[in-house]
Amino acid sequence: MSLRLRSFLFFLCMQDFFKHLPAVLYEYVVRPDGSRGVNFISDTCETILGLAPQTVLHNSQTLDSIVHKEDVQSFLETASQSERGGKEWNWQGRIWVRGKLKWMEFSSNQELKTDGSIIRRGVIQDITARKDRADESEIKYLESIEHLPIGIIIHKKGKLLYVNAQAHAI
Repeated sequence: MSLRLRSFLFFLCMQDFFKHLPAVLYEYVVRPDGSRGVNFISDTCETILGLAPQTVLHNSQTLDSIVHKEDVQSFLETASQSERGGKEWNWQGRIWVRGKLKWMEFSSNQELKTDGSIIRRGVIQDITARKDRADESEIKYLESIEHLPIGIIIHKKGKLLYVNAQAHAI
């Protein structure tokens, strides 16, 4: 088998591999002049994010536009901090996918190129089911301590987060 044929078969296998991953793979560039763009985004972008890959490749700000308005600031700030610090980027937040609110996790590393560009290669995963399970677990926990015969107060840094019925009675 020729090298050319092997390379082509490998390419086909990788395309199939990317198509069936339960995540979006991407490569994002921040150029020295401040311009930004997406160099690559896997086809799973359409099923997971509800955006056609060509749309994101043409205008990377379409990703920003689907982030929930309450999460946009943390999305942009954490990305900027990562770029300035030369560190990996990890962000969890809500995005709109075909009219439904979903939780996504963005994770990427970054590489500083000799021309000053920053290349960020990463993964976007739908973590909605994981967040729903965590919420259900918290609800069950709160329901269980609500009926304890002792007062329970939960606070964080002086801010009251929860008080059960027995604590109210005290």
